[in-house]
Amino acid sequence: MTTLQYSRPSSWQGVPLQVTTPRSSISIASGDTFGVIAIIEGTRYKYLRGRNDNVEQLFDLDSPEGEAQNLAKVPMAQALLSKMRGLHQALE
Repeated sequence: MTTLQYSRPSSWQGVPLQVTTPRSSISIASGDTFGVIAIIEGTRYKYLRGRNDNVEQLFDLDSPEGEAQNLAKVPMAQALLSKMRGLHQALE
């Protein structure tokens, strides 16, 4: 909409992903899942958590696997998972 120079409806919330911002993280939500996308040490990550079941997902968006490999269950990624949880809680 920004590219087409349309105004954002007043009922919409958030920041369009096409608009450049100085942020290193953004809060995201869709249906019963919410989370955060963040750049940490130059790498883009996505953290998701189910509203009802609290199931966590963590993805390295810059890796070849992208969203095909859930890092939330990988022991070596637990420090990163903790950091993304903290970012998510700060943005809620």
